[in-house]
Amino acid sequence: MLTSHSLAIALVSPLVGRATDRFGVRLPLAAGLVVYGMGGGAGLAIDSYPVLFASRLVLGLGTAAVFTCSTAALLGLYRGETRDKVMGWRTAATTAGGFAYPSRPAHWATTPGTHRSPSTSSGFP
Repeated sequence: MLTSHSLAIALVSPLVGRATDRFGVRLPLAAGLVVYGMGGGAGLAIDSYPVLFASRLVLGLGTAAVFTCSTAALLGLYRGETRDKVMGWRTAATTAGGFAYPSRPAHWATTPGTHRSPSTSSGFP
């Protein structure tokens, strides 16, 4: 289930990069945010594994757009040494989030009385 999200990101990111070059950052980013919200929020209403799998693919599409467009926007905003620092901080934040986020649901799964979904408790998909 988790790898479907990553597969979609890997396959779609180059296409989003092309769309970003052609249309600018705003349009693909806005579309990606909508798709990300739909794919992430769909898990709250889905009861079937095949449909949940499809929603994770949709989430991957949105994630690819958001990540690619935000990277392009940051690269366009900064130059030289400042750009290097900003991209370093972005990489550090992405890595920290990738490490910390999966540990939160694992904690809830093993702690009595904390039967919450990460999506519903944080407000984010």
